[in-house]
Amino acid sequence: MNYERGPQPNVKHEWDGVYRFGIRRSMCRLIGFYSAPDKSAFVAVDGFTKRKQKLSKKERNRIDEVARVKKENDWVKRHESE
Repeated sequence: MNYERGPQPNVKHEWDGVYRFGIRRSMCRLIGFYSAPDKSAFVAVDGFTKRKQKLSKKERNRIDEVARVKKENDWVKRHESE
């Protein structure tokens, strides 16, 4: 959650509960969602490198697919934290 605060946050909300994790000065994005209400766990479902500042139709469709995964709970946790 600390990554959402500050003058240049690394995590920003896209839509439908989907967030993107971005690296400053890079067009690389990890797309996912928080799996816990307290935002203690982030599930990265997709990643891509943007070609332009604005999202393309293909990139928006990928974010929509991540929203579908979240909405339908179509993901599985493989390992428990230690």
